[in-house]
Formats: sequence, C-alpha cells, structure tokens
Amino acid sequence: MNRPPLGKVCIELGLLDDDAVERILRDMREHGQGRFGELAVGLNLLSEQDLARALAHQFDVTLLSPERVAELEVPPDLVAMIPARLMRNRVILPTFFDPDRRLLTLVTSDPTDLPALQAVQRHARADHLRIFVAARSALAARLDQVLPVDNDDDPSTSGAEVEVSPGGTVVLEPDVELAAALRRLERVEGGRTQIVSDPEQVTSLLLARLADRVLYREQHAGSAAPYLPMWRKARPDASIAAVRGFSPGRREAVAWPDARDFYHQLLLWVLSVGERQHPGLRHRLRTGWTLARELGAELDLAPERLEAVSLAAMLQPVGGLTILHPEPSGSSPLDGPVELLSRFSPPFDLAGLYAAAQRRLRGSSRPGDDLGLDILVLLPAVLDRDLSTLVDAADLLPSDLHVHPRVLAALSRVLQRRALRAQLLTGGRRHARVVVATSDAIVATDLDQELTGAGFTVVVHDDPGGALAAVRALTPAAVVLAEDLGTDENLRILAEIRRDAQLAETPTAWLATSSDGLPPEALSLKPDHVSHPPHDLGALIARLRIATAHAGVAGPRSTSITGDSQLLPLQEVVDLLRAGRQTATVRLVAGEDDGRLQVIDGHLSTARLGRRAGRSAWRLARELPELRYAVTFGPDEAALDDDTISVGPG
Repeated sequence: MNRPPLGKVCIELGLLDDDAVERILRDMREHGQGRFGELAVGLNLLSEQDLARALAHQFDVTLLSPERVAELEVPPDLVAMIPARLMRNRVILPTFFDPDRRLLTLVTSDPTDLPALQAVQRHARADHLRIFVAARSALAARLDQVLPVDNDDDPSTSGAEVEVSPGGTVVLEPDVELAAALRRLERVEGGRTQIVSDPEQVTSLLLARLADRVLYREQHAGSAAPYLPMWRKARPDASIAAVRGFSPGRREAVAWPDARDFYHQLLLWVLSVGERQHPGLRHRLRTGWTLARELGAELDLAPERLEAVSLAAMLQPVGGLTILHPEPSGSSPLDGPVELLSRFSPPFDLAGLYAAAQRRLRGSSRPGDDLGLDILVLLPAVLDRDLSTLVDAADLLPSDLHVHPRVLAALSRVLQRRALRAQLLTGGRRHARVVVATSDAIVATDLDQELTGAGFTVVVHDDPGGALAAVRALTPAAVVLAEDLGTDENLRILAEIRRDAQLAETPTAWLATSSDGLPPEALSLKPDHVSHPPHDLGALIARLRIATAHAGVAGPRSTSITGDSQLLPLQEVVDLLRAGRQTATVRLVAGEDDGRLQVIDGHLSTARLGRRAGRSAWRLARELPELRYAVTFGPDEAALDDDTISVGPG
C-alpha cells in the first residue's frame, strides 16, 4: 500500500479540487520553495485545521481538536527534558512518557518534520514515538501556556534546535509496507540509511542538512518530480537519483559501502517478507553471507571479489522461492538467484560467477584455479550441517566434492573461531539451542540474528507441530513462543512442555502481540519470561543466559578453552566474556612471560603479565601479536592481587 500524496488526500477528503492541487504543485515546481501544506494555507486554499486533518489521515494518526489541545496536561518533568526553543519553534508538545516501554507520546502540527521529531526523541531518551496531530495555531497557543518565557540567555533553550550531521542517505519508498520492512531491517542491521514514505520528509531532512543523498525508484519519479526543485535548492550539493532498484548498480547515487549494505537488506526483505513459508531459509541466507565473507577474508580475496562471492553465496539457496517464479522457469537451481539479481541491477557479473561455479562442479576447472569459486561450491554442503558441533572442515565435505587445501584450512579456522566465540559467550557450553515458534517472517529474522549473535543455536519453526517435535527431539536450553503463531497453538505447546517430565523445567518465553495481559490459561502455565511490544530482545537474551547456566539444560562446560591471538584477539575474548557476563580466569603465555586475567560477572578485575600488573599488564597483553591463552570458567580461589582495573570502551 503506497502512502498517498497530501494533494490526493485533500481531494479524497473534499478539502481541495484538482485545479487547486495543480496550482500548488505548479507553484512548487516554478519557485523551488515552500511545502505543499504550507503553500495551501498561504494561498488560503486550506485552513490550518483542514491541513491537520489531511496530515492525520495521510499518516494514519489521531487528529486532536483545538478544544482537546487546550485541555492537554503536560508533566513539568517531561517538558524540562526537552529544549523549550525546540518545542516552540517546531511546534511539538510532549504529553506522556512510558519509562518501561521507553515510549514518548507527543503532539505535532507536522508529522513530516523528521529532524525535529528525532531531536525530541533523543532528548527524551525514548526508543519509540506515539504521534498525534493538531492544528499549528492551537498547538502553539498551548505551548505558550506550558513553556517558560523564551530567554536567549537560558542555556536550556540556546543552541541548535536539531543536531546537524555531515549528511547521509535517505530513501523515498512510498510503499508503506516495503518502507516499514526496510526500516526495520535497517535498524536490525545497524545501518544509517533513513527510509521514508513521504516526499515532505525528504524535504525536512535536506533542509536540516541531515541528508546529502536521495534515492527513489524510477517507478515513483512522477510523485517525486514536484519536489525536485525544492530538494536541490534546500541542499545544492546533494546527490539525487532515480534508480531501478535499491542496489549499488548506480554508484554515482550513493557511496559504495552504504549501497552494498542497503542492497543486502533489500534482498533480506525479499526473502523474509515476500516468502513467509521458508523460515529456515533466512538462516541459510545469513549463514551463507557471513561464512563467505569470513572465508574470503581468511584467503585474502580482493575486496570487490569478496563482495561478489559473498552476494553470490547469499543467494544460492533461493532457487526454489515461489516469489521469484510461481511456475518453474528452468531446470537450473540458479534460475531463481539470477532472476532476482536481474531485478536489482547488481554491480557484478554474478550470473557469470554462477555459471563458472557450475562448470567447476562438472570438473571443467580445477580446485585452486579460483578460490572464490571454491567457496561457492563448498558452501551448499556446509549450510546443511549443524556448524555448532564441528570444527574440522574435512567432516563436512561429501566424498565427491574437492576443494583446494587452502580453502579447507580457512574453513577449519572459521569454524574454530565460531566455536570459540559461542563458548566464551555461553560459559564454555556449546549446545545452547533455542527453539523459536513463530509464523511472522520478520520476527523470525530478528530473533535468529540477535540470538545467534549472542551465541545460541537457533531452530525456527512456523508450525506448532514442527516446533513441538523439535522441543522433544532437541531438549533445548529454552523455547520462545511468539503469539503471532496463535494464542491457542502457543497454549498447546506450553501445556505439552509442562506435562512432559523431561521438558517441564525448560525455560519458556512468550512474545505477546499487544500490550494486553496474557490470557488466564497462559498465566496458569507460568511462562518464565513475558515480553510485550516493543520487545526488548536484550532482556530476553539476558533471561536465556540465566537458563543456559544450568548444566543439565545447556550441556557440560568445557574444562578449558584454548586459543591464540591469531585465531581470536585477546580484546575480543574479554569482550565476549563481558557480553556473556561470565566469571572466568584467562591464563596467558607470551614468549617467556606468563600471566592471567580475572573476569568476574563480565568485568575485568585484575591482570598480570610477567612483571607487569594492573592496567599496564592489560594494555600490553591485548597488543601482543603472538599470545596464547586458556580460559577456565568459574571463580578462581587463587587471588591475583589488588591491581584492580576497569574495562572501558577500549
């Protein structure tokens, strides 16, 4: 569903006719300034209340009448958190803050003013916003009543209204569902691209100098055209381009790293949103992407070759997706990836890379002729195996598959590194499996990524029977039940777990789909963790870490984990122990010197190396290029000394 332009909304509501809308758009094109709503009010074609009504309808939010605005109660402590000048000049009034959900409720006259909304959100330290719309004059009058008298000398009101950055990429995607999916994936992946669905939001970001690149799909060129003069005037140095798809194919439109990351996220959207019946495929896709990148780095592939191989590896499993071709269009399993890539203008000849991989499998080329091809032919065999239990690459390969010994050695190193990371996060345990039951593809993607990154092995099922069978077969460390699967289905799974003597103590988490309380039947079954939207996955992971501390659930600890700084740097070892909130002793050997670190509940407390102790010993140890270490979990009765150090960002 595309978000309709404001002019079309005004026509639908009977506020403007076609001639009036065309007059406003013509004025925008000719003068390159002013925004649709402001021009409409300035030309006396709309009243402020009519404009507020249209904006509320366009963004599907609640409209407040002037009478209701005049009655708004505003907590003084909330107003004190946000600069008065920001609220007054941008006509934004915060009305309520929910500290548990980090949710800020506010009223604005302009929901397209993203820089101001983001600034208010930042000052309130809120994770989410609930927005109401009101007429500008009514809201400004209420602001005058609740805010202190504006004083230029007051430090709380001085300075820039919004934080200005060098710029970034903004993508205009009027399809609201696609924009929401991309925005969520962008947040999950930690990217910086802003995805908006209304041209006025692009204008706000350019005027505030928070963006210097604008992308939109060619099919939306008509809706973007009236705004182009204004965008170019607002930011003359901005790069503005229509593209076939959000890909790095048009390099002049956006810097390569940003484009590559966004391209990756768009492909994830195609799989996670477009094909909801393949929950396991997302895990294969992400595993293929990350494994190819790790292998390519181990083998010192050139950067562009590494990107090409990574993209090709990521897309190998998508051949059978019905979103690409409802009817089989060919006999090759690579038809799907090739068709998908052709839609998004890839920067590499990936079709040629796939063809070369096929020739390699037929024996037309030898192992080692192209190490990138060896990665491609190796990965399908790897993706079908449980990598959490293997560290020897030779155990993964079928007898008829041959790759260069360098590739096998690189794969062994990658597997060892992954196993070491998982053990450090989970306190020396390697079988912390979590069964996730959800039919929502994006929920599955979020949980898969976050839990895998926290060191858990994730098994996703989108049907109740499969989820329950997995719980019985795997005896997992924990079970996560997403309510989108259906309340009755979740109740059945939870009841079966509680009735089974071997599973009854398995920790369970219930992810609700609304803020309403759980049904009485669920409360009687006592789920160990309940989360309401917006879900705090950090709290969920912390709860699961406590669950895996039980040896009977997570498996026995390794007596000692060994490694060296070439396999995993000491800084990362300590960072992983910190993330897992572990207590451990790290014994060090560096040439003729030995030493040890003590980590207690995730905090590095003491350090010694040779004759050095405390902070200087830690600095030296983490910078040594050749260092061996052995990690033992649990408290060490042999105290080191009183040279206590704290772990900072470095």
